[in-house]
Amino acid sequence: MREIVVVHFDELALKQGRRPYYEKALVHAIEAVLRDVGPVTIRAAHGRFVVTPGRRAIPAGLLVDRLSRVFGIHHLFAGVESARDPASLAAAAVEAARRAEAGGGEVVRTFSVRVRGNDRGEGRARPLEAELGGAVASATGWTVDLDRPDVALTVELAAGRAFVLHRRVEGPGGLPYATAGQAVALLSGGIDSPVAAAMMMSRGLRIGLVHFHSRPITSEAALRKVYRLAGALTRWQPTIFGVMVPFAETVQRPLVEGAPTALRTVLARRFMLRIAERLASEHRSRALVTGDALAQVSSQTLENLAVTDSAVRMPVFRPLVGMGKPEIVERARRIGTLAISEEEGDDCCALLAPRNPEKAATAEAIEAAESALPVETMIRSALDSMTRFRVRFEDTDTQAKSIATFLGRGRSDFVSRPYEEAGVSRRSIK
Repeated sequence: MREIVVVHFDELALKQGRRPYYEKALVHAIEAVLRDVGPVTIRAAHGRFVVTPGRRAIPAGLLVDRLSRVFGIHHLFAGVESARDPASLAAAAVEAARRAEAGGGEVVRTFSVRVRGNDRGEGRARPLEAELGGAVASATGWTVDLDRPDVALTVELAAGRAFVLHRRVEGPGGLPYATAGQAVALLSGGIDSPVAAAMMMSRGLRIGLVHFHSRPITSEAALRKVYRLAGALTRWQPTIFGVMVPFAETVQRPLVEGAPTALRTVLARRFMLRIAERLASEHRSRALVTGDALAQVSSQTLENLAVTDSAVRMPVFRPLVGMGKPEIVERARRIGTLAISEEEGDDCCALLAPRNPEKAATAEAIEAAESALPVETMIRSALDSMTRFRVRFEDTDTQAKSIATFLGRGRSDFVSRPYEEAGVSRRSIK
């Protein structure tokens, strides 16, 4: 009898012709998210995967929690695997029932047993359910309730084996990361941009991050906050690479000195996209991601978004564009970034915000303003001063040391851990 987690997926199954590619990518994603807690065995079984801990025991709760954050998984079941003979099945049903009771934290009085599977045999389900139900009732003293049981046991029969499952957990769905390519997301210290990054991760993009900061004008706390947000996003993409770009002297000062006050915010956004596009091109990324939501602030009016996008050739994905703030806040809570985003921290864009910003900038006005600026020099200066970083899931001690190094050395590169130790293979998924 072995502890298992049965992984189900739905969208992957619809990828006709490319399903093996997506399934292999999902296997790699599962291995990556579990690499620091122990090796696992992953095998296919009739349209789903069965994950079994290796030689090193992995707590069931930890295993389920990690897998519930892997994009591409629709839902999963925790349980035990056993042989098909009556004695083994009965023992497995009792063991699954006790695991459900231990993990639920509530008093259990009722239960149910359902048998399903493509090889259960015609007419065998009901007698087997009754037999296993009798074993569980004798061992626990619970009573049967087929409508609203405290514990619902499911027995799946497949390929000569039996999976007795006691807990269902919903997954995030979507597609395994890196199956749709790479993109660069602009990350601020606010609520919206981490949500946007996570949403595009769920569509199979491997996301890199770029943050624009105004240090030393803004505080060190602002940088720590952004770095922690990047760390929180590693719950969904185990390793994240990013760049911190100094913005105060390279871009903001020239804008304050030589650009119309009302256009500063839109102009700053155009420079951010230009710089992010250069970085994306260098690292084979083919799109940019922002946390803009239509009409949420003055820089996000339809006219200003159009003028901002005209600064780059790459697609700019805005997954939040049609959402209201309450929905975005709820998504931030679910992905684990809300509490960090709500902490105090300076935003570099706030330094440029005029009292009466332009809400409908025109291409002509923007072109006239930029013609008076050394655009290429500003971009090059920002890129030459940037600092790269790398974060890995739950590597909190090393993250703290890395950000301290960055704050102390200014322009020096810092990483959370050498690439080979980051728990992600160099090989690409074929």
